[in-house]
Amino acid sequence: MLEIRINKNQNDLLYYYDDFRQRAGVWIVYFAAMNHSLTINSSSESVQAVADKLETILRSKNIRVFARIDHAEAARAQGLELQDEQVLIFGDPKVGTSLMQECPAVGIELPLKIVIWRGEQTFIGYRDPKLLLEEYEIVVHRGIVEKMSMLMANLVAELIK
Repeated sequence: MLEIRINKNQNDLLYYYDDFRQRAGVWIVYFAAMNHSLTINSSSESVQAVADKLETILRSKNIRVFARIDHAEAARAQGLELQDEQVLIFGDPKVGTSLMQECPAVGIELPLKIVIWRGEQTFIGYRDPKLLLEEYEIVVHRGIVEKMSMLMANLVAELIK
């Protein structure tokens, strides 16, 4: 089964193509609305390799890595199955603090996070910090949020090149 994600007007659609029916000359398309706001890219590397590379990039930029969570490892420790999935949590307290001074509730979104998981291939997802502008009515530190957004996009660009 081939999975294709399409972002259209802020609504992600997930299309499943049934390979067997495609080979028979018939495309059966199932779609389901994705109720998340992740920006998703893919990589041909393993989850472990992408997560290692991200951690190396962050440390080279002197960006603090607060945590690295291996969801699959935690699931296996409980006797459960989960394809590889890791989350890196990172940021700069000097940056995040100014946002939380403007709007304390934005603290639930910080530090920044990137999730890396295995499906048909390795996917890299993050929530664009620009979404915080509207959701938390960030006005004074708009420029900081825009820089955070550029950082996330640049990090992922480095990961997939």
